Order: sequence, then structure tokens, then C-alpha cells
Amino acid sequence: MLLHIIYHYFILLYAYAYKMNIIAEFVKSKRKQLGLTQEDLAESAGVAFTVVRNIEQGRDNVLLFQSE
Repeated sequence: MLLHIIYHYFILLYAYAYKMNIIAEFVKSKRKQLGLTQEDLAESAGVAFTVVRNIEQGRDNVLLFQSE
């Protein structure tokens, strides 16, 4: 039973990482198409440089929220 639970946990982790990699590649390719650096994109988006870097590296510790 425990092995079954661990197996499903790793399947979920893989799926989540796959989605993050798709987002990372999309953001990075669009940024490069526009000829922007990570710093330029961060400034244009109104976020810290580290947010752009984390997104492009596929890290899951990125918090996105809408400000007024």
C-alpha cells in the first residue's frame, strides 16, 4: 500500500514539474524574441528580477498575485 502511495506521489510531482517547465520555456522564449533581458522583463512587469529568474528556472516557489 505504501509503495502504491509513493508511486502516485511521484507521478503527481512529475506532472507538476512538467507543467512548470512548459511555463519556463514559454516565458524564456518570448522574452528572448522581444530582445529583453530578465531584468528588463522584471521591470516591465513590475516584479523583482528574482521572480523572472525563478519562473524561467521552473521553480515552484513563485507567488503570483494581482495588485491594485
